Amino acid sequence: MSNNKTAHIGIIGAGIAGLAAAIAIAEAGYQATIIGVMPQRMQGGLQLAPNGFQALAKLGLSDIIAPYSKRLDAIEIRSMTRPGLLATIDHETPVHRDYASLSRAGLMAALEQATNQHHNIHCISDNVASLSVTASHANLTLEDGSQLSFDFLIGADGRNGLSRQFVSGAPVVQHHKASYCALRAVIPQTDLPHIFHNPRTCLWLGNGFHLVTYPLADGMINLVLCLPDDQADNAMQLFHGHSLLSPLGQQPDAWHKTKLPATECLSVWRRHKLALIGDAAHFMPPHLAQGAGQTLEDAASLLASLQAHENLDNAIAGWAIDRSRELSPIVKRAQQTGEIMKLSGPLAKLRNIAVDFGGQKLIENWLRQVWQ
Repeated sequence: MSNNKTAHIGIIGAGIAGLAAAIAIAEAGYQATIIGVMPQRMQGGLQLAPNGFQALAKLGLSDIIAPYSKRLDAIEIRSMTRPGLLATIDHETPVHRDYASLSRAGLMAALEQATNQHHNIHCISDNVASLSVTASHANLTLEDGSQLSFDFLIGADGRNGLSRQFVSGAPVVQHHKASYCALRAVIPQTDLPHIFHNPRTCLWLGNGFHLVTYPLADGMINLVLCLPDDQADNAMQLFHGHSLLSPLGQQPDAWHKTKLPATECLSVWRRHKLALIGDAAHFMPPHLAQGAGQTLEDAASLLASLQAHENLDNAIAGWAIDRSRELSPIVKRAQQTGEIMKLSGPLAKLRNIAVDFGGQKLIENWLRQVWQ
């Protein structure tokens, strides 16, 4: 059955990766079933760079996403220790033409709307209790005890899901070992100075930490502060005395901490009749606007492979190999970007000088390989 469009593919996970994968599978003409409980509350925002918008177009999602997105016209890079701009990256240039912010809830709503429009996408609101996958079959047992069989499975259940464990053979990643973390907040723009209202991303470079801020379509401001885990308890003190950022320190209850494990891209994404997608296959840190963008690229690439090959096994096997190779250098570049942002002491000063004097050309060259 797996060599024609009558094949039935199961998707483990009902988050962004799972819904995007289901859309790709349905667009290619296959039956898709999403297994998982959709998140009830998705907080915070994300940014989509040009490559993310290209993926949306390939998936046929551009019009559905538009009402939830807010176009951003530039990235401003600032120092936490001195006034004025270090550099401005204008999104009107060909390199950065499409760039926008979305709330995570908005992206999920758009993807859910798209899945509901496909007659060959079905959803089962239950979690997977166990897997039985070989070269000839793919079976699931759900938490309610029911059993399901598919021609192939796509694992979109995240970094700590059953799918990744099966493919990699590695145990669940222990997030508490991460030495770096992100404090995230969403604050009404009316509570913050006007600089935060502008339709642009602000990257504030500090001494061993950095802050990213950008507006969302619903009048909220998304903020992500990345810093060493052992400094998180005193993070609000970083804003004290700063003419523009001091209001951020007055709302400590708005910030929520998440660990940032090491950036990673598995070299093998497939084992027997199960292949990984999204965070299950690769973890992208909150740099370069690639977290959701690369997951959407996974799905767009999967669609292209399914359309190009009549044999389902060959299509997914080829996609898993090619996509892993394609993404590996991007993941490394995101990791290198994070290391640059973590610099402290004299190295942080040298970084800021380099951005100040060579800013736009330096950064555009750095981003071109990722965003195009």
